[in-house]
Amino acid sequence: MILFRKANPDRRVAEIAGALREAASTILEHDYLELSDAVIREVADNMRLIVSGSYNASARRLNKLLEETRRHLLPVTQPYTFLRMAHSLLEASRSEGLPLKSALERLNALSRVVLEYTAAARENIMLSLNYLVEPNSSLLVLGYTSFHVKSMLTIRNRLATVHTIYQRPYMPGRKLAAEVAQRGMPARSWPDTDLAHVMDMVNYVFLLSPGIDSGGIVALDPGSLATLALARELEVPVIVASEGLAFADETFANVMDRKVEVHSKTLNTRLSLNPFEYATVTQAETLVTESGTYHSPTMEMLDDIRRRVYATIVQEAVRLSR
Repeated sequence: MILFRKANPDRRVAEIAGALREAASTILEHDYLELSDAVIREVADNMRLIVSGSYNASARRLNKLLEETRRHLLPVTQPYTFLRMAHSLLEASRSEGLPLKSALERLNALSRVVLEYTAAARENIMLSLNYLVEPNSSLLVLGYTSFHVKSMLTIRNRLATVHTIYQRPYMPGRKLAAEVAQRGMPARSWPDTDLAHVMDMVNYVFLLSPGIDSGGIVALDPGSLATLALARELEVPVIVASEGLAFADETFANVMDRKVEVHSKTLNTRLSLNPFEYATVTQAETLVTESGTYHSPTMEMLDDIRRRVYATIVQEAVRLSR
């Protein structure tokens, strides 16, 4: 996000909050993982302004940003988790009687750890996919982010063909197929109506989730529900990938009906669409995270992953700030 730098902390937080709302209104047009990383970096770059003046003022600013991410970015969960960690670490520093400067050092360390952890987590997920997918497999892949492209390139030696469906109105499937084809991989994109035909040709369905809530609800790209239902009927294994920072400690119930306005070139009109679809984690044959591969995932597994990731990152931030 390109924003003007302001010296006033509250004004700066208001600018970031405004940018969050604007980005959320066009989320279907963006790589939501890149958007997530940009939000975290923007907060990290301004942490010295956000955490300034007093503990009360600093907590109020973090709470404002936390509420904005909850209201506008969920189910894209990583920025929300980061701000939850930041607020928790700020309050812990206050309880320990540390000066605000020490709390700021902790939060700066947290920012570095979260960004480094995110990059490493995605690399580990891609390596797990390389072991999970059998040689000479064909995949149906839904969605389009830089992670989708890198994942396909990582496992390219194990793939026969990458298949996608268009996923109107923004056609992420066509974009993904075109990009991996440019990289020399066999790829083909199909109209959404050809889903059943495509499913007969693939060995796996691959989905990326930007967030999994406390009740095991998984956010997925548009078109995923029909794909999951057909995959179950035809017994095609479904692989869902999600990093630990995307595991939320609250429900997505308040955002599941949220819609965004998009322009359909085909119909020459504006449509009100839900940017994500929602399924239960039990509908996934396999869940892949940086912590490992989980077959027939359960709620207990999700809770354990979320707690371990949270504790690992916060403890590392505290250690680095000493």
